[in-house]
Amino acid sequence: MPQVSRWPLSDQKWEEIFNFFLDSLQISRDKQTLKTLLEFLLTPTEKVMLAKRIAAALFLAKGADYEEIKRQLHLSTATIAKIKIRLLENQSAQELLEKLLARYQREKTTLKFFHALAKVGAFGGKGHRIWEAEKKKIERELQKRIF
Repeated sequence: MPQVSRWPLSDQKWEEIFNFFLDSLQISRDKQTLKTLLEFLLTPTEKVMLAKRIAAALFLAKGADYEEIKRQLHLSTATIAKIKIRLLENQSAQELLEKLLARYQREKTTLKFFHALAKVGAFGGKGHRIWEAEKKKIERELQKRIF
């Protein structure tokens, strides 16, 4: 469990360092830069904890029930309930999650479209082995996705 010092920061100092933290994240525009920053800042446990929380919030935004979330993410009912309460209290977070979910849905739809094309190409004729390999690659990608 992450530890926080028992000596609190002043409000002004907290505001300053939190804004610096947000600026650091904002500057990390590409995924690799952000990954490097988070690898530096977070312990492996903290990364898992944050990733599971955002995934649980996405599942909740998608309308998943607690049992599915527990099964997929190995979270307790209490943790899921806390995330749901916080989500219900924060309209901005709900809107952000809806945008994220829409993005994942577009990506999945695109993969399904290319899968359909690959199925047709794999049917036979010149280059069908290439299409068959592509079809299998897309199928693996679709199976990996939980959203």
